Amino acid sequence: MKRFLLFLAITGTGLSGAGQLVQTRTSFYQLPSDQPFEKVVLLKMPYAGAVIESITGDTAAMSMAGGFIIDVVCTDYPTEQSLARLNSNRLKTLYKRFPFISPATTLQLNCYRQLQGTEKERALTLFHGIVVRFRKKQTPGDQVRELSLLDSLIQAPRRLPVLKSVPPISGALPVNNPESVEDTRVPYYDPSMSLQGKRVTHIIGDTAWLRKKFLIPDHAVVLDFKSAYKKKFIPKSVYQRFRDRGRTWLTLYQPLEAARQEPVEPLIVPDTAYILANRSMPDSTLLHVLGRNQWSNYVIVGDVTGSMYPYTAQLLRWLQLQFAGRQAIRCVFFNDGDDRDDDKKKPGKTGGIYLRQCNRYEEAEALVKTAMQKGSGGDFPENTAEALFVAQERFPGSRHLILVADNWAAVRDRFLIKHLELPVHIILCGSHGNDIHPDYLALARATRGSLHTLEEDITGLHELKEGEQRIIGGRKFEVRNGQLTDAGEVMEIAVP
Repeated sequence: MKRFLLFLAITGTGLSGAGQLVQTRTSFYQLPSDQPFEKVVLLKMPYAGAVIESITGDTAAMSMAGGFIIDVVCTDYPTEQSLARLNSNRLKTLYKRFPFISPATTLQLNCYRQLQGTEKERALTLFHGIVVRFRKKQTPGDQVRELSLLDSLIQAPRRLPVLKSVPPISGALPVNNPESVEDTRVPYYDPSMSLQGKRVTHIIGDTAWLRKKFLIPDHAVVLDFKSAYKKKFIPKSVYQRFRDRGRTWLTLYQPLEAARQEPVEPLIVPDTAYILANRSMPDSTLLHVLGRNQWSNYVIVGDVTGSMYPYTAQLLRWLQLQFAGRQAIRCVFFNDGDDRDDDKKKPGKTGGIYLRQCNRYEEAEALVKTAMQKGSGGDFPENTAEALFVAQERFPGSRHLILVADNWAAVRDRFLIKHLELPVHIILCGSHGNDIHPDYLALARATRGSLHTLEEDITGLHELKEGEQRIIGGRKFEVRNGQLTDAGEVMEIAVP
């Protein structure tokens, strides 16, 4: 399913027609840059013009791309003026200059209307033109290269120290002579209680000392005793008693709902400091999301098709920590058909799905590499729903499916979504700003799940009623005929 709204007519001389382009208003357009797994070509055009002034980027690699995401960038000056003809001409220029790019090879087409150019002098300083993002088509050689890159990224991070047993202490925790453990921080703990089945919300104490001693989860707020008292988290008597005790701390928490129904599988979540320590990672989306959220009794379902290796590396780094504190993790990895020809892939029966209940990290890593070696994906639509359905059926008793998904890839087998009974929590990889693929919004809404990007946790989509709107990733969506639909401004354009 292509995300952009273009409706084409095929004539005897080629592609022509008319269509609609949804435009997004933004303060200014932030130019993307090359990533190890994604390239960018910029076609700079003059204000109010459609001729190419300069081209920046690897156009030779672009000619070998498997698909394109295209941003048309313009400025809201004069204010509210229709720019449909201008943007149509800019697209014509693109397609004429690079004939291998066409509506058929365009995965997403976006229009950004910059609002900072309220005066012509300011508008002239902004970027205008076309931005093309692309990924190279996968080859057998790419599989070998990406496996090598994966190995370089998943070298075990610095080992976390083993905590020595601490005698239980009731109330607040005075620590007079904290033991130095090789001058390194440890995952947050509270000797007065078990944190299993609890979500830590606030940690109260000497904030500098706490951050030096512990890896604080991203979702926990650290406050000193004075701030906690002013915010009414603690009574005056507690504030007066502990305000001058530099190495005393309190834990505030909420019980996890799932903990009342089933054993909670403990998560060792990396915080921002842990992420920064792993600077070799070219992207940190997955680590950030898993650091902000906790689910219990889950199955990990990971897309390991071509160009997903940076996110797969993050997942493996995270699993290295998880296996230190639990016995088994249910894993499913898929490659969209084991290198089967695209025309032989049948929706719901594509295959290339590898699963196992892993008891050790080494088993999970081996499973990932097997799936990667067996196939790289081929076309962009992938058997995402098929993999989720297999995970649900093969691991009965699970309560959540955590999907590591590729924002570039549509869901080939959407008809299977109605058969998914578990909430799907989607970690969306490869999204920029507001270019969230609508298939994943639909998947999260249909399964009463959630959608997660580097910047945002999107929940409660299933609660939206007909006609209700929601801002997601800076774009406005509305429920129409039961489906989340882009509610942005529609621009009528000519398609070359």
